[in-house]
Amino acid sequence: MNIKKIIELKYNIKTDDMIFIRKMIGTTYLIKTINKDYIAKIYEHRERALCVKSAEILALLNHTKITPRVYPTINNNYFYANSKISILLMDYLGNTQPEKMTPNQSILERVKQLHQELNKLSQILPKHSYAFFIDRFLQFLRISKVREDIYQDFYELGNYLFSLASNLPEGPCHGDLHNENIRIMNGEFKVFDFDTVCMFSPLIDYVVMFERSNFNIFNQNDFQLDKIAFSTCLEHLGLDKTIYLKPMLAFTAIRHYELIATIASVKGSGSISYDFIIEQYNWIKSWVNELKNEERN
Repeated sequence: MNIKKIIELKYNIKTDDMIFIRKMIGTTYLIKTINKDYIAKIYEHRERALCVKSAEILALLNHTKITPRVYPTINNNYFYANSKISILLMDYLGNTQPEKMTPNQSILERVKQLHQELNKLSQILPKHSYAFFIDRFLQFLRISKVREDIYQDFYELGNYLFSLASNLPEGPCHGDLHNENIRIMNGEFKVFDFDTVCMFSPLIDYVVMFERSNFNIFNQNDFQLDKIAFSTCLEHLGLDKTIYLKPMLAFTAIRHYELIATIASVKGSGSISYDFIIEQYNWIKSWVNELKNEERN
């Protein structure tokens, strides 16, 4: 039975069309019907635990106006699963994502509200730490058989960055709060895609929202722009820049470790070229140099 038929049968809806949107963790489709449009996220069998966790969190947040509504199956489960796939069916929030945002009180208050709601669920959120943010990438490097000196540099750079990020305040976070996972509809702030929700630090959501750096090409000006954005964010939040600014800047680079490891796990290690690894190596070294310059100053 194809996915379209499964959705019709298990959710009791008649679909007019099913349009591919994107694939990363899970594959996302727009489901069009006569009455309304939905988003269906299809997870492979190996991703089932992520589907179950996302379904649980979205169901518990259904009473808020922060997340899309998740729809139960005809059996009143918040996801459908068979031996091959799992499915989440949610409200479609449109395809207009906000531009890269700048820190302002309105946005910060809405993200703070999200964190408050997630904090109520802290007992069920996975805890992410060095193993998730750094070690997955190092394992990918071993599989990719990079030169030992490059591996050792990545290892030492990652340890340095994580030692700084460990000073961030602990708490729940969405984990992937970039503008593609945000919609602002009729003045309401909506967030979706909770596959990486975790307990680590709420400040990493602000890093992902407000960082401006080019992922592939290091530019010293990008470091300064991030420094300004994060400083403004911390001022609005009433947090001490002398304590949290450098850890937030460190997480900008940690995000490279995290994202590359995730891409490798989803698309296979062969999808990432050696040239790209070296490009990232140079980027992270340059970013760390800027961080160390900050410490000297």
